[in-house]
Amino acid sequence: RGTSSPGIYAFLPTEMVTNFPFIIQADFVLSSSRESIRLDNAWNQGILNCVPSAFVNAFTSLVKSIENAPVSSLPPMFRFLPVNASPFTNLNSVRASIQKKLMDENIIPWELYSEQKIFQKPGEVSRLMPAFWELLRKGKKQGVSLSNISTHGRHILCSSFDEKKYDEVLTFLGLKYVDD
Repeated sequence: RGTSSPGIYAFLPTEMVTNFPFIIQADFVLSSSRESIRLDNAWNQGILNCVPSAFVNAFTSLVKSIENAPVSSLPPMFRFLPVNASPFTNLNSVRASIQKKLMDENIIPWELYSEQKIFQKPGEVSRLMPAFWELLRKGKKQGVSLSNISTHGRHILCSSFDEKKYDEVLTFLGLKYVDD
């Protein structure tokens, strides 16, 4: 209906825009107008309670399924995370539950300066300041070995993901910059 954000479907779309970048499709109990699901219904609440686990399982499988692809192909997959709040309180609890479950998953690629991909939990990976990335790139060009960059107690987010365009996703996942 001209909305830019997917919403909730019960075989057909409802008018509920979730602000999530994915569709929630289930056999929901609808209002009599079929424009929205009944958020006070126990059946619907049971379905919504299953969404975080289903989403996290699917997302984790997606991120880890691309074995031979370069690490730089991973960041665009994170556009499926619900970084924006929903206008519906019940759906914000779904969003918060997804966020909490993602914190326990090894989904964040960290910098190895090799073709190998290793993932860590979001709380175990940190970002670098853009100016420091530039110094590392210059050092790499001059032959400096950077293979042990993540051996100082923190894993460093892979450079292809540590970009301004991913700030919302990285903030949603709780990634912070390395302490001085």
